Amino acid sequence: MSDYSYLLQQLEEHFEAYNKNDLDFIKLNLLPSCLICFPIEEQFNPIEWLDDFERAATANQYDNKYKFQIVGGYLQGFSATWFLQKTNDNAQQRIIRWTPANAGEDNTSFTTQFETKFRTPILISKWRMELEKKTQGPGKIVTEYAKVIKKLIKHIDSGRNWTKEQKIHSFTKKLKTDLSYALWSLLVLKNNPTMDMAIELVQKIEDNQRMHLRSTFSVFAPAPVMAPAP
Repeated sequence: MSDYSYLLQQLEEHFEAYNKNDLDFIKLNLLPSCLICFPIEEQFNPIEWLDDFERAATANQYDNKYKFQIVGGYLQGFSATWFLQKTNDNAQQRIIRWTPANAGEDNTSFTTQFETKFRTPILISKWRMELEKKTQGPGKIVTEYAKVIKKLIKHIDSGRNWTKEQKIHSFTKKLKTDLSYALWSLLVLKNNPTMDMAIELVQKIEDNQRMHLRSTFSVFAPAPVMAPAP
């Protein structure tokens, strides 16, 4: 669960006895701009926290310079200590900017150093295990399954080193069997396929299956029984 999701859960529990319209207003208008502290209680996912921070900063129209100025206030415990040490004037590879804009700036950028520090081998192993075990499962649409697979790949492959073939394999290996067979029969005809292309194709296959199922039920639905004339 991301920090954003955790906050949403807490709000839903807090507002359970209140007017639903109040909670809906908060979800639509206030949550997207909320900046969350890291780490938040038991929630420890540095990649999702960074994504949530970026999303909230964008909603508030913060530029990179301002994000770097305020991020220290949203770090807690060991992460706050690390940030103070890395921004100290005497620090080796001192962090002086939010994100690298040019080659050679990775070692002095917050986003790069933050991921390097807190995206630990234990977390990567956990995400790999989740990816290996993840299946589309009964009742789950492709969109939901694809969202989880893409998120896990992003967490694992922070350096964007995975090949297109690796990503496609991770996405297709636990699809529903009928969808997987139909997808591969189309992918082999494509030149230089990507995971996004595979997702788009299988979404169309799934939509066609649903349309065919609805039309089949419509054909075989029993005709309405007419009431006898008085």
